[in-house]
Amino acid sequence: FTSFEALPRNIQIGAFLSYTLKDYLTKQGFTNIHLVRDNTQLAEMLMMDRIDAWASFDSAARFILESKGVDLNSIRSLPIMEFSFCAVTSNQTDPAFISRVRAAYLTMLQDGSRSAIRARYARYLGPDALPDPASWDKRPEK
Repeated sequence: FTSFEALPRNIQIGAFLSYTLKDYLTKQGFTNIHLVRDNTQLAEMLMMDRIDAWASFDSAARFILESKGVDLNSIRSLPIMEFSFCAVTSNQTDPAFISRVRAAYLTMLQDGSRSAIRARYARYLGPDALPDPASWDKRPEK
């Protein structure tokens, strides 16, 4: 299969219980969803052919499978949906807390630790989309 949309709706898909994928997969018409409490269980289920597909973040799946000795060239990742990693706050979040998070992030940019983390995990994380700290000020209206 060359796309997520092309997958048969009756295949056995495993997903981590805490992700919101169950609702999404159900809305997409999938009928055989296996939920577990640990992504490592899903990796083992996939390796033992107990599920046909593993719905997970690509970076998590690759990290876990590589740690189990799976040749990453033997697996194929089909994107389900794209999203940007972000920190989410509410209208009631203390502005001082938001300022501390922003300051920590800017320090990581300046001292190179963000780049070092990206470099260490680059093979799992994919392309870097450097977030614009100015966009953090956009808070929803009450």
